[in-house]
Amino acid sequence: MTEEEANRWKSWLGLVTVLWISAVWPEITFSLWTDEAGTWWVVKDGWRECLERANGWSAISPFYFGILWVWTRVFGLSEVAMRVPSLLFSAVSGALLFRLARRWMDQEGAWIAVVVFFLLPQVGVSMVDARPYALGVMTLLAAWLALTRCVDGGRWTDVAWLAVCAGATVWAHYMLALGLVPMAWYCRRLGWGRSVSSLAAGCVMVLPLAPQLADTAGRRRALTFAGRPSMLDLILAIVPPLILLMALLAAAAAAVSGLAGRRGRREGYRRFAARESLVPMALLAATPAVAIFILGILDGTRMFVGRYMIASVAGLAVVSGWAVRGLNHPRARIATMCLTVIAGVTLGFVRPPRHWTDWRGAVDWARAETERHPETQVVLVSAFVESMQSGAVADPRQREILFAPQERYRVPGQPLLLPMQPTAEAERTLREQFHAAAGQSGRLVVLAGPLSSGYRRWFEEKLGALGLRLEREQVMRTVHVWSFTRPGRPGMQEGYGRGR
Repeated sequence: MTEEEANRWKSWLGLVTVLWISAVWPEITFSLWTDEAGTWWVVKDGWRECLERANGWSAISPFYFGILWVWTRVFGLSEVAMRVPSLLFSAVSGALLFRLARRWMDQEGAWIAVVVFFLLPQVGVSMVDARPYALGVMTLLAAWLALTRCVDGGRWTDVAWLAVCAGATVWAHYMLALGLVPMAWYCRRLGWGRSVSSLAAGCVMVLPLAPQLADTAGRRRALTFAGRPSMLDLILAIVPPLILLMALLAAAAAAVSGLAGRRGRREGYRRFAARESLVPMALLAATPAVAIFILGILDGTRMFVGRYMIASVAGLAVVSGWAVRGLNHPRARIATMCLTVIAGVTLGFVRPPRHWTDWRGAVDWARAETERHPETQVVLVSAFVESMQSGAVADPRQREILFAPQERYRVPGQPLLLPMQPTAEAERTLREQFHAAAGQSGRLVVLAGPLSSGYRRWFEEKLGALGLRLEREQVMRTVHVWSFTRPGRPGMQEGYGRGR
């Protein structure tokens, strides 16, 4: 690859970085979504509280929270400050992926893989997410890079580094351990001595996590929330729409360049001769989705969510880079990547992640309502599935985390607290604590998360008996806001009404 070609692909990476940052920048300043608010709650106080909360409530080890706690002591707890570490982790991941991809391809193919990596939706989300996924992808890539060094006859220090990075991946997030499973492909080449020693060292590293792992596994069904995936969902998880689109564009580019090159007897596409088998990367691309899919069938644990399958992104990027590198004509490769970049950035703009929630906007609206009508009663519905456990909402020790998003943005007054779904406990709370207040105020504002939409009909039924009717309904990035009032009372400001 000439220096001119290398500079061209570096320019492509710079362009993608600028475009992708422009796509995610509005999001990095946006309201914390539900799980990010949980991160805020874990790190907002002293280090003892951080350690206790990470071990006692979160299903994630203190590794990421400890890093973020140190960071926020310097840079504060704003939305941007909490998300910048993930941006830095993603940048390091890009550099590690480039070095890893060069094992199978030349420099141009490695640059293509990095471009695809930053365009994948999972990576785009993790870049601006105050959660441990970007950290876990970085440690996973470091582990794979250390593994390839060991396979090439590296020293024992490389074996030790492999164990450290693999252990750090599990410490970052347990689900990312699925990205370590395809490493078994190299056991024979690595040698049984090195394989067993690195596995034993990795197990020793994660041994302190055994109690938390056992606790998380024991309550895994209480933590599930996703729907039952279909076979089509599995296929689209292994080969995401962006990768399918890129494959179609590459096929079209190969056909066009093949027709144009017939006179010169030049093929439009010739499979790029990888330096070794791509099977490990293909396994890495497929293993997380297949494992979670099978777990859901066998155990009923419903965790088929994109962020839990993020360990596959490196495999997807390398295999995709290899496929595009097979285009013989340089212009065909450029056209394919150009259209893929446009499609990827466009998807980032028009399809924000469904789990992102505008709690800040919802709380600001509730605050404005209480300022206009001081008698307004605010009702908060927890967005955490743990609130469904009996007595969880009434427990002062759990209440703070169960309503962390609303606490982060300071809900006014003394709100009424309800679990994520309508239950007998919710009905009892409404009956005992709310009926008298509702009869006096005649105005109610409800804030509920994306999994609590069933409360609307429930509130209409329960509050209808008190003479309250739904006056306004809107959704602020999956946060449901319902306003109930008694007919005949002064309404909201002009221009307000039922809408979304």
